[in-house]
Amino acid sequence: MTIARKPLWRWDPFWYILVFLLLVVANLFQAAQLTVAFGIAVGVLIAVACVVVGALIMSLVRGPGNPDSSGNLSALDGLELIDAAQTDTAQIDAAQIDAAQTDAPNTAVAHTSKRQSAIDAAGAFGGEDLRAILVPGATAWFGRRLRVSVQLVADGRIFHAGFLPPELDGHWNELLLPLRRRNAYLRVPARIHGRSRPYTVSLDLGGASPAVNIANAQQASS
Repeated sequence: MTIARKPLWRWDPFWYILVFLLLVVANLFQAAQLTVAFGIAVGVLIAVACVVVGALIMSLVRGPGNPDSSGNLSALDGLELIDAAQTDTAQIDAAQIDAAQTDAPNTAVAHTSKRQSAIDAAGAFGGEDLRAILVPGATAWFGRRLRVSVQLVADGRIFHAGFLPPELDGHWNELLLPLRRRNAYLRVPARIHGRSRPYTVSLDLGGASPAVNIANAQQASS
């Protein structure tokens, strides 16, 4: 399956890099005394700078989105949550976690090593057995690859625990992005493993696809 990536114009660093490159080009034209080319470069630079400033002002006026551009949730209000049922084999030892299947009853969450504080806090508020919301179209750091973010929910609080394994991104983005367009998100059983750091997190995806299919059928019939 083709790896989906965020378009360049929606990639956060793109416009800043473009402004920097235009500054370099304009300085080169000025040093070479290419008056016409310098004027064109300055005009383009001003236009791009206006776009960047306008986008920054709009983001400040509107405030951060929910989810934001990286796929992090800040609140549950206004979200349609679709609950996936827990499978019979969900409670197994962490050593048996299977991250290779798209609907594995126990799927390991990737990049948990970078989010130990958030996982620790989620466990403190909600215990080991929690629920996690899957947010498609997310990005890691300043990456362009579209990932599926895992947001643990404990006592009404939201904690970013990591992402689905990279090999599952294509399947679950394709399945979940149509839901996100109507502000609907899949909520699945989750479990924190370990009594001290480093913690790991697993998800029960065994009932995820049926839950999405039912939600889509209900939406189509309404």
